Amino acid sequence: GAGVYVMAYADHRMIGRPFAISGKTGADGAFLLLLPKPGKYHLGARSERGGPVSPGEWVGTFDGTPDHSVEVAAGETKEGLKIRVAEKW
Repeated sequence: GAGVYVMAYADHRMIGRPFAISGKTGADGAFLLLLPKPGKYHLGARSERGGPVSPGEWVGTFDGTPDHSVEVAAGETKEGLKIRVAEKW
């Protein structure tokens, strides 16, 4: 979806402060997320940057792995990661 932020968390529950936040996704839904260091990150997306999820907000998680995580090595670039978002009510 367009206009959401992608966030990388250390915690699989995706609570607390994310390690990194992308800029808002463009019309094509593409995003660039720069991670601070190699490791395992749990990826989520939402249309607001903070606070509890509110009705009407777009929210989703990366579903390429059961725990929504991606492992990134030093200097590695991952492409083609997809995060499906849905409107929360």
